[in-house]
Amino acid sequence: MQNNRVNPRPAFDDYGSDNSLENNANQKKEDLNEHNIGMFFAKSVSSGFVKLSPGKVLIKSFGFLDKIGYAFITIGFFVLLAILKNEETNVESSIPALIIGIILLGLGILIVSVVKTYSVIDYKSKTIYTETQLKGASIWKSSQTSINNIIEISLDNRPIESSAQNMGMGSQAYMVQGKGNMQRVVSKCDSAVAALLKSGKIFYITEFTNNALIREAYKSFSAEVAKAFGINYKTNFDDYKLVVKKRGPKYYFDIENYKKVTSDSILLSIARIMFGVAFILGAIILMFYLIYKFV
Repeated sequence: MQNNRVNPRPAFDDYGSDNSLENNANQKKEDLNEHNIGMFFAKSVSSGFVKLSPGKVLIKSFGFLDKIGYAFITIGFFVLLAILKNEETNVESSIPALIIGIILLGLGILIVSVVKTYSVIDYKSKTIYTETQLKGASIWKSSQTSINNIIEISLDNRPIESSAQNMGMGSQAYMVQGKGNMQRVVSKCDSAVAALLKSGKIFYITEFTNNALIREAYKSFSAEVAKAFGINYKTNFDDYKLVVKKRGPKYYFDIENYKKVTSDSILLSIARIMFGVAFILGAIILMFYLIYKFV
């Protein structure tokens, strides 16, 4: 693989495959089962963000309820930080705000503790879907995508976005690990495990995250899924996003530097930031509504 960051694109063969990478097609030696699945996913399982259950491999992702929880953590954290960092704060007048901040923070931590969203690889039915669990019990599942419809897998990257889970996980890391360690947890880009379908569409197996530890698990996981199911794997760099190209009848993944600023990328980033802010504001309104309704 070339290491030249100016022009990292490797040569492609007639099918759009990366010649410098191991082509995983036709390499699967045996069917996946409960006896050998741990061998295929050993590295990602060791990260703590991937777990095995009968017939399934589950990897950490994010759903609507997770985002609500992280939005509450973000709001509560910044409310408390603003009060505690302000030396001129009047203790008595700030008590209501402190209570609100503590409630929000506690509610957010409770939600992300009991609600977990996973991307699920069902290797018996050869399907992929998203599942949200409440204390281990499934409460929601997405529609299924057939693994047989996937022709290539990689890790997609984009600039860091002001998403609820990014801000919430950063705030949580700051509280638990301090500013110095938090900076090690936050990576320089958002990443998600991406699959290229036969139709030429990109299907995201996981949500995007800028958590460095989860990103490392995603890197291992994407390569492991490709190897386990005999699917082509595309190596990507941190500063590059995936794009779909076509050569003859075949679609394939290529990469582009997402740092190249265009008017479209600026507008898209602004739109995503506005959506993130709107989501957090919505969480605030929901919190006050619940307090008014039940307290």
